[in-house]
Amino acid sequence: MITKVEVLQFLKSKQFIEFWGLCEKFGCAVSTAQGRLWRLKKEGLVENSLGKWSLTELGHRRLAYYEKRSKKT
Repeated sequence: MITKVEVLQFLKSKQFIEFWGLCEKFGCAVSTAQGRLWRLKKEGLVENSLGKWSLTELGHRRLAYYEKRSKKT
C-alpha cells in the first residue's frame, strides 16, 4: 500500500506525474494509484490538470508538516 506521505514526496520530487508514474515507482496496480490520487485530491493536497497531477499549496504545507514531525521521532 502506498502511503500519503510517499505520494506527496514523490510528487514534490517530480513536480508533475501521471498516475502510471506511481505504478512504476511503487509497483502497484493502476486502480491503486488512481484511487490514492483521487483521495488526495478530495483532501485538497493534489490537483489534476490535463492528466498531470501536482501538489497544491496545501499539499506542500502538509508535506512539510509530516517531514518536520517525522524528524522529531
